Amino acid sequence: MRLLLSMALCFLSVASYAKPFLITTETTISNDNWYPLPLRDMKAAAADTALAELSSNGRIEIKQKSGLSQQYDGKLQLDISLIGPAKIVKLTMSLHLKDNPSYVSSVSMDIHGMDYQGIYNAFEHVGREAAKRLNTKMAMIQEADDNNLKNISEADAKTSALMIVSSFNQAQELKRQELFHEARVLFEKVVEESSDAEHRWSQMAADELRYGLPIFEADSLLLNNSLQAPSILMQKMEKVEHLYRQILADNTDKPQRVVEINGRLDNASISRKALANALKASALSGAVSLRVMLQEHYMTRGEWPDQAAIKQQILSYEPNFSLVSYRSNNEAMKLVVKDKKYGAEIQLTGSGQRVTMQLK
Repeated sequence: MRLLLSMALCFLSVASYAKPFLITTETTISNDNWYPLPLRDMKAAAADTALAELSSNGRIEIKQKSGLSQQYDGKLQLDISLIGPAKIVKLTMSLHLKDNPSYVSSVSMDIHGMDYQGIYNAFEHVGREAAKRLNTKMAMIQEADDNNLKNISEADAKTSALMIVSSFNQAQELKRQELFHEARVLFEKVVEESSDAEHRWSQMAADELRYGLPIFEADSLLLNNSLQAPSILMQKMEKVEHLYRQILADNTDKPQRVVEINGRLDNASISRKALANALKASALSGAVSLRVMLQEHYMTRGEWPDQAAIKQQILSYEPNFSLVSYRSNNEAMKLVVKDKKYGAEIQLTGSGQRVTMQLK
């Protein structure tokens, strides 16, 4: 198993030059008449994101099925399941390849209390995460098969038990090294291959998959937040919330965990809002120079700049801002810019010789 692990990790770190699998796809949605988003948006957010992530490493090539006699290597099924009463979305990806094993991955998320943009981001996260899990599982299992590292025979019960324990311990090591997708593959291996005599190892591995692993990843992200760029920090905070929501979806039968994770989710939401407010304040402070330049332009020329001057003279001195919209006449102007560093939109309004600023 250690050989399997080391070779799989090595495989993941280098590009594969093998010919990619040519596959077709099919996406289905079962929603019990619950529409947290329009159907088109749900497919775009979850399925399109998943396909982009799945094909990013060059091992999979997605093709639209045509009437031509083209040979395909397999089919990918994407099933989006929506459970209205529990406010849970689940994406299951099933890849069936000719003369190869089938691969399955799934991700569930609780989306209660989210607004439209939050739900859309959650669907994207579910799609991206399911594809990452599938890619990692394919890489590790195929590398093992390529090197003839087969499962231990069920007849050798003693050796099989040792393999289960070894897999579980190695999964724990990978978790502590923050190789979370690789750890998940080994925990799933323990669940799938444990015999009745090894049931306790299967139970422990299953609990890692639905609770221990994601909570450890969330805690690791929170601890690693220091000295991060603001945009990266916001992305990590959002991922922490998504991990908490995955735990909620997978632990509906554990009331104590539901209470605990909802408390964590409340704290994370407050922290992210506070961070967002701080970043917006920083963006507003950074736009002071734009206000000064606009005021000086009006005072020296008696008119507001046209849009060409905004781009060539004003914004060229402040590359951290991009133009969103601009309107002006002899008496007033309204400029909306976006701060590239913090993501905030700022509106500058001019009347007379005075320019005011506010966050949009």
